Amino acid sequence: MLSFSDGWIAKLKKRLRVKSRKMHGKSFSAPKDTKEINLRVEEIKKKLRMYERKDIFNFDETGLFYKQPLVSTISTAAISGQKTDKVRLTVALICNSDGFWKLKPFIIDKYAKPRCFGKKNGKLLHYLYYYNNDKSWMTGTIFKDICKIIDC
Repeated sequence: MLSFSDGWIAKLKKRLRVKSRKMHGKSFSAPKDTKEINLRVEEIKKKLRMYERKDIFNFDETGLFYKQPLVSTISTAAISGQKTDKVRLTVALICNSDGFWKLKPFIIDKYAKPRCFGKKNGKLLHYLYYYNNDKSWMTGTIFKDICKIIDC
């Protein structure tokens, strides 16, 4: 079987004196006290033992900044970045712990009738749940609606 190593790219980058650099952004840090975090994780695991895996759900949402420029590149010197474009939509995904029950994606956007949907309202689409508000954020009302869908 044919296989490749990544050694050639590392050597090339060293020879050209280039490395991956972040063009803009803010630094972040994780909490230093892991003891408290581990205690909390154990507490959560203890509570979850009362339920079957099919009744435990994971819900996660993220902002999708689809017009944002790249934030890192390969270069020989520091590079100034571009202004960050804040155009976004929110994507929320839900599934249960055993992976059997996966809901259609929840999309929250700014527009009630985006051009890509043609003349349809997002609520008429069968392959996703679509909501809209001015900032494309999750709101209490949208979250209550999602909870009703899960609790069917």
